[in-house]
Amino acid sequence: MRRISLAGAAAMFAGTLLVVGGAALGAGPAHAGSPQAVAEELPATTTTLPLFGAPLTIDVTSAPGGAISSVTVDPADGLTASTVKPNKVRFVNEDGTAKVQVSARGGGQKVQAKAGQLSDILGPGSWSGDLWGQNAPTTVNFVIAATPSGGPDITNVQVSDPTAEISPVSYKDHDDQHRARVTIRFSNGVDQRWLGISAAVGSHDGESRATLSVGLSDATGERLPTENVVGAHTWTGTLCDGSVAQVNYTVNADRSVSDVTASPDTAMIKAGEHGAFVAFSDHEFVKIRVKGSDDGTTMRIDADEWFRCDNADPTVNTPIDESNDGHNGDNHGDHGGWPGWPSGGHDGTGGWGDHDGHDGSGGWGDHDGHDGSGGWGGDDGATNG
Repeated sequence: MRRISLAGAAAMFAGTLLVVGGAALGAGPAHAGSPQAVAEELPATTTTLPLFGAPLTIDVTSAPGGAISSVTVDPADGLTASTVKPNKVRFVNEDGTAKVQVSARGGGQKVQAKAGQLSDILGPGSWSGDLWGQNAPTTVNFVIAATPSGGPDITNVQVSDPTAEISPVSYKDHDDQHRARVTIRFSNGVDQRWLGISAAVGSHDGESRATLSVGLSDATGERLPTENVVGAHTWTGTLCDGSVAQVNYTVNADRSVSDVTASPDTAMIKAGEHGAFVAFSDHEFVKIRVKGSDDGTTMRIDADEWFRCDNADPTVNTPIDESNDGHNGDNHGDHGGWPGWPSGGHDGTGGWGDHDGHDGSGGWGDHDGHDGSGGWGGDDGATNG
């Protein structure tokens, strides 16, 4: 839900704000690396996973505050929605041998399939979404295969964006647990985000489990030369009621933030040494942080939203198991976070500290959860229920 206009931009991006759990960004700085709009979250994504030898396509749309608005699966025959909540939708097949889950959290989105054997998740898959709000979806194709030793492998990874950085396949083996993972880094010269693809196989309570996950992280600012960051900036986003909010501020050479104004003008503002905190209501906050290198030659800006919107349950195109207590749960967007005013002395997770929160792989952990970047773990392990 954010839009950041970096210093030196010729004009704000005039397109529609794109929202799915967080933000849309505007025009970037006029520097080498292309000034273009950056959408932190996507209005719609399409993921195709191989399941039982056939493709299963999952289309997801989103609502303000990080919630899931709708999920459709194709083919839908034989699937029932067992959990329908704004931050999680889960489907099971008739005999309980497969589960498909969509999760949205902290500006990230993940689609996951669980089955019994590695052979159940072998085959071609894909992901598509408009990463940078340019009405030009990026497409990723891949194939889940088996290694000669019988573990999972990821092959034939192809990305429509020629500037994307594809990591080598990494493998993890522990006892009868085996995992393969690929991480793809996308950048528009201003912000970056990662798509993680992982396949895992193992056992739990004597039963074989196979898991295939495709997860997109939130967008985070890239480190840029300090002279490209110093200057006036604008954050623009959509509040829970659909109205537009805006924060204008100036980043100075010492990383301080000044001249902070907000619209609606009822917003409460607190400027810190290396950032600003703006509250539009008691459940809609924006925190802007400026981080820099030790030698002062580079900076980056992170604008994080904490929006707790009272969202309706998502719509699905399958029958819903109304007896399941996973229906009609917490109707708030799941952004985690830091309600209330920040105070001094916090680390990067809650206050004005300079903790980056990233690991070397771009913020993808090995488990189903968040690391410091708000990204998604590569998989939640084949042993998880």
